[in-house]
Amino acid sequence: MQGWFLFIQGIVVEQKWGDNRLEFKIRNIDLLNDLRDKKTKGVVVNMAMQDVTKSIIEEMESLCQQFKGECSFQMNLVDPTEDITVELMSRKYKINPNNELLDRIKKIPEVNYKILL
Repeated sequence: MQGWFLFIQGIVVEQKWGDNRLEFKIRNIDLLNDLRDKKTKGVVVNMAMQDVTKSIIEEMESLCQQFKGECSFQMNLVDPTEDITVELMSRKYKINPNNELLDRIKKIPEVNYKILL
């Protein structure tokens, strides 16, 4: 379909006939819109320990409840002065990392995130 954005995976191999030119063999084609749902394994949220408040924890829990899905959710608490990171993997919540969730996380100034592929 004209106008669709595609993600194409493949491999470059030598042709087995002729002058042994290289050719691209397609292994997989996905719509770019569907790629995040298929490839995302989880979301990691990073926050400095001194920024942790009850309201931020409640907001993160509320987001996890609103955006239930199949991806893991992990929160890392970082203490830069002591060079310590505590990784907290949620067993209770699995999330759907759609645009709305990521936009809402971006609005929390004390928090940043990354997507695990």
